[in-house]
Amino acid sequence: MGDEKNDHTELEEKTAFFNGDDIPDDKSGENSEFDEMFETLGDLGLYQLLVFIMANVLELSSTLSVMYFIFECADPGWKCASIECENSCVNSTLPNSPEGFCSTEDLSCVNRTFNPIYSSALTEWNLVCGDLWKAKTIISIFFAALGVGGIVAGQMSDTFGRRWSIFIAWFLLALFQTCLRFSPNYYVYCAIRFMTGLLAGGVFCIAPVLTLEWMSPKWRTLPSWRFSWQIGSMLVALLAYLCREWQVLTTAMGIITIPLFPLYYFFFPESPRWLIQKRRFDKAEYWIRKAFWFNRVAPKTDLRAYLEDIARTENKRQGRTVPYTYLDLFHNRKMSIWTVVLIYVAFSLSVSWYGINSSISSLTGNIYLNVAVSGIGALFMGLLATFVTRWIGRVKSFMLYISVTGCCHLVILAMNVTGGSRNHPMVVTYFALAALSIMSGAWCSAWMCFLELYPTLMRNISSGSANMAVRVGSVAAPFIFLLATFHSSVPFIIYATVSFSSGFLVLFLIPETKNKPLPEDLPSRHDKRNKQPVKRDVDQENC
Repeated sequence: MGDEKNDHTELEEKTAFFNGDDIPDDKSGENSEFDEMFETLGDLGLYQLLVFIMANVLELSSTLSVMYFIFECADPGWKCASIECENSCVNSTLPNSPEGFCSTEDLSCVNRTFNPIYSSALTEWNLVCGDLWKAKTIISIFFAALGVGGIVAGQMSDTFGRRWSIFIAWFLLALFQTCLRFSPNYYVYCAIRFMTGLLAGGVFCIAPVLTLEWMSPKWRTLPSWRFSWQIGSMLVALLAYLCREWQVLTTAMGIITIPLFPLYYFFFPESPRWLIQKRRFDKAEYWIRKAFWFNRVAPKTDLRAYLEDIARTENKRQGRTVPYTYLDLFHNRKMSIWTVVLIYVAFSLSVSWYGINSSISSLTGNIYLNVAVSGIGALFMGLLATFVTRWIGRVKSFMLYISVTGCCHLVILAMNVTGGSRNHPMVVTYFALAALSIMSGAWCSAWMCFLELYPTLMRNISSGSANMAVRVGSVAAPFIFLLATFHSSVPFIIYATVSFSSGFLVLFLIPETKNKPLPEDLPSRHDKRNKQPVKRDVDQENC
């Protein structure tokens, strides 16, 4: 009997934090006061909408840098211009230049002629045959840098602010992306791609967090629709189609957003929640007043006194002065479970998404059209997901999208096993593109969990950990796809398995955050003994 009671108590503790035990529902907490202010601004006013659009346009340069991997080491096909005879063969027995011929025991390909339809890093440095691993290494280096960039930017933006962190990363990304064309050799090219990955990862980590912190609870699902990815997929396909030389393509991707720098310098805001946490009232008042002006509404009370009142309420509950770190993601058992599950979710989505994109050039149909169609489908599904997550919640919507994605993987798996993929290759293309599109909805739902489960000063840290998991998955994805050399169904067995397993883990272990206020505090380590949230103060120099 006692065990049953303890089990029941433990079950209640697992969901206590987001069932209201540790969330202040009254109007005395900072989060509720912010929500009231955003309601005064009009929930989704003109200013919040502009912040959302500007953040996605800013992300566009990072998306182009990522999606470039589809064309970066693409092989247009090649033939041997000359074959040398070795050992015992004689010149009269040399074959005609066979397409894709590398070498044998007696023959070796000396000079290669690539199909001039387009160029890439692969054609520039002859990364075929024995050097093919170098082409895969370029992509792995870039995605590894994305993960490192997310972690570094997450900590920096939580410490120094969202606005300047993302602006500096964006500017340097455009600079390095443009300089990529001047790479004199393979090794310099890899080094510059590492830097672009580092900076792009920082932009991806910060942008959705800053947007979220300008939204009211009613519209917090909107930042999860990162349409920069869908627009970027279509745009990179268009640019690759128009710019067949890789030097021209990388330059175009680098300079495309540079004219927007002055606009962003004057109009792109800092997070008001972060400014209040840092006691920077002048800046907080400046950006909030600008939002009121854009939305054509007036504050209902003295804004400066209102912000200082929030800070005083905060000070009364603050304890020791310890900054948040990645270790706080494992603050107690509940948060440890959430963190591990969500990291696995990010990894599983990344493996599936990047795995299919890695193989998109091998699908039946035109590569440029396939990339563009997947972007159009993802744009629609991402927009739909912003409303679905509002209607049925984050957890159920994720389970819906990831289950449909898993079913697409199962269909392709069945066709590979039965041999239907050879007779109907376009059907495989349709379901692969459908899986890419539907995963956009799963990404939206999962990202909302990452952003809504953690306090303000940990939000970028949680986003950085998710980015790192995504990059681990993106590095593993091409190698998982190589398992198709054993059997074409092996990758899709893995894709289906991780899809369904991540869905069930979220369904049973992640609490619903729909209509819950954004947390500003950590839950207590020992819920049974102390129901008070743990507060941490950071950087009180400007109090």
